Amino acid sequence: MIPSVTFWKLFDHVAECLGDFMEKREIKDKKLPVGFTFSFPCRQSKLDEGYLITWTKRFKASGVEGADVVQLLNKAIRKRGFPASDTSEF
Repeated sequence: MIPSVTFWKLFDHVAECLGDFMEKREIKDKKLPVGFTFSFPCRQSKLDEGYLITWTKRFKASGVEGADVVQLLNKAIRKRGFPASDTSEF
């Protein structure tokens, strides 16, 4: 079993990696669309909305099941202060 982490730790890590990528390419101040693949079972009613049904693949992050993973990632991105816009794919 992969150790359990909080959703903030998970999505902050993704946002940190995205910020590092944008900084290295000197595009951190540009508003760019962001797409991500979240390969866990989700209920998706819109392109930019997906609620995690359950974790699989022995992965676990507390506070995410039943939550909108797009919104969680967007919050983590905004917390880092760079202007990426959200788009997601599941």
